Amino acid sequence: GVLTAHTDLSEALAQRGIAGRLVLLDLERKAQSRGYAESCVAIARVAIANDPAYEETNRTLTVGEGECTLVSVSVDGSQSQIQASSTISGATTNLEVVVTSSNAVVVSWEELAMFP
Repeated sequence: GVLTAHTDLSEALAQRGIAGRLVLLDLERKAQSRGYAESCVAIARVAIANDPAYEETNRTLTVGEGECTLVSVSVDGSQSQIQASSTISGATTNLEVVVTSSNAVVVSWEELAMFP
């Protein structure tokens, strides 16, 4: 009767609370991975601003308490393409950013599910 319905409702709410906390934890991990990947992009932009011919492949950098990877930094004419990645507990951010090689001004910024 009423007790069973109350118990079922309590269990449903408890499960929803757990699911909600897991979603928040996933969002927090995604935000952390995005922050670390953005840090890698910033580091690459400084390097490009100092040396327009700067290139890099698969360099892992420690950023605060985490890390990110400069998957690739390559020059193509007057632009440099930066591919940076970070994964925190399964939450991955892959950024592909194109900047001007002369002063590292952002031309395009895109998050990709995977790098081509």
